[in-house]
Amino acid sequence: MAVKVEKELGPVEILVNNASLMPMTSTPHLTNDEIETILTVNLGSYIMTVKEFLPKMVARKSGHVVAVSALAGLVPLPGAGIYTATKYGIMGFMEALRGELRLSDCDYIRTTVANAYLMKTSGDLPLLSDAGIMASYPGLPTPYVAEKIVRGMLYNERMVYVPKIFALTVWLLRLLPTKWQDYMLLRFYHFDVRSAHLFYWK
Repeated sequence: MAVKVEKELGPVEILVNNASLMPMTSTPHLTNDEIETILTVNLGSYIMTVKEFLPKMVARKSGHVVAVSALAGLVPLPGAGIYTATKYGIMGFMEALRGELRLSDCDYIRTTVANAYLMKTSGDLPLLSDAGIMASYPGLPTPYVAEKIVRGMLYNERMVYVPKIFALTVWLLRLLPTKWQDYMLLRFYHFDVRSAHLFYWK
């Protein structure tokens, strides 16, 4: 794929990783093959494309790596443990990558992580609907999210939050004791019996 892209379009100056499977089913209800597929698509593909394209950016001393993640990489989503794990993994990988570039004197290669709320392309997911999230916080239009990500990249922002208010909410949440964090998280989701079978470990 990389060879084909560079042959037809030329050197890749900006790599935007954006791939995600979002099954709203927790770990005990997923098969091993399903778990492996989610991990490969949501996290493995990001790592492999960076491994392929980044050395060529370093050789040219120019480039930007953008990872489209999700707010689930900052605040866990009960009922989607594997999906959440991949989003946390993207954050860890990109932060480590940024450190590696600095230590290698290659920090002319910029990195941006976009933490976006659910976009309307994802459709109406049963767990989020049952939890009352889709009604209270409907998905964001994709052109709006894309504009914010591009703007953040052009300003070389390390982190982009869409919408911005979630940045403050996330960091304030982390200042609370664990019991209060759990309370606020479950209050946000409003889970009820309709969605219980999707995430209970019973």
